[in-house]
Amino acid sequence: MIVNEKEIIMIEPDNWHVHPREGWLMPLVIETLIRYGWRSRIVAMGNTKDLIKTGPEAKAYQNKILEIAQQIPGGDHFEPIVAIVVNKHSTVDIIREAVDMGFVTFKLYPKNMTTNSEHGIETSEYMDICRMFEKAKVMTRRLHHGESPNLNVKGIRKEKAYHDIFRLFTANLDGEDVFEHITDADTVEFVKSFPVGRVGATITVHHMLLTQDHILGYHPASKFLMQPHWHNKPTPKFEEDRRALINAATSGDPHFFCGNDDAFHPVSAKECEDVCAGCANTLAALPLLLDIFITAGKTENTEKFCCHNGADFYGYKRNTRTIKILFERSKIASMLYNPAYPFPVDDSSMQVKPFMAGQEVPFTVEYNT
Repeated sequence: MIVNEKEIIMIEPDNWHVHPREGWLMPLVIETLIRYGWRSRIVAMGNTKDLIKTGPEAKAYQNKILEIAQQIPGGDHFEPIVAIVVNKHSTVDIIREAVDMGFVTFKLYPKNMTTNSEHGIETSEYMDICRMFEKAKVMTRRLHHGESPNLNVKGIRKEKAYHDIFRLFTANLDGEDVFEHITDADTVEFVKSFPVGRVGATITVHHMLLTQDHILGYHPASKFLMQPHWHNKPTPKFEEDRRALINAATSGDPHFFCGNDDAFHPVSAKECEDVCAGCANTLAALPLLLDIFITAGKTENTEKFCCHNGADFYGYKRNTRTIKILFERSKIASMLYNPAYPFPVDDSSMQVKPFMAGQEVPFTVEYNT
């Protein structure tokens, strides 16, 4: 990483948790990723409306993403790693077929805890899922949306309650387990208790910036109003948790790596009675991450979190391409639109409001193809 008075030159970052979506949102998500610095590897989550449940479905989804990326300047080396969704309908044969096709990454969603998880895993089903992986006798990587689906556990405590479920997999299976988008100080320590390379955790940029007070309208940054476009799951917790996440990310500890959970929803799904969870953080993510590391006095660990730790955990070669970030403030777009239209459409079902919409961030990502 090279830092001078005008710019930062760093290794291209990886993003180990992205929702590329489908339909008109997919080209918007992919183009935004590539234009704003995330043009290398992503883990593409399979919780689309029609879940990605098998190896052939993962291959088709991967091909669709690549077809779009290769039409975008700078997208020639974009590499989506598709995470296949598992639930009670998954089988040993499905797991083996996927692994034979090169898809070794699987996602475990607890029932009803996030977008398109109505067919997710119930508390009583996790042991059967674990046994299925054990019977498959192939090396896999399990990504956990770490919230207990037990309805008797309150939302704020669901992440900690998932620790026992997570232990089922680490105690009984080989391979790797990832605790996705962690949000609290207890989970930071929980992840650190496992050997490096056996368990990892992604941390999002928005969880390092937000607390419950930001979402619910008790923080000055929210103008003391609820912020549906900041609402995401797992819900941000408290200030001490936010600081624990920053300390974990900026420490350089190889357990932790960048997975921003980029989750675009139309405005019509965010400004409504039944608000979807997810932050469209892609435009602001890299400038905000750099600001977090610089403010913490840990600039030297930026590449560890953004570029090295995830690649090492997943068993990929580290990136060698570089990206340039200018010491110039930039303004985040107020709205994103369906790219199929040649002009902005005044239709909330065809619009996405990005995280930090209309606000300035401290840096500008150079889009130089």
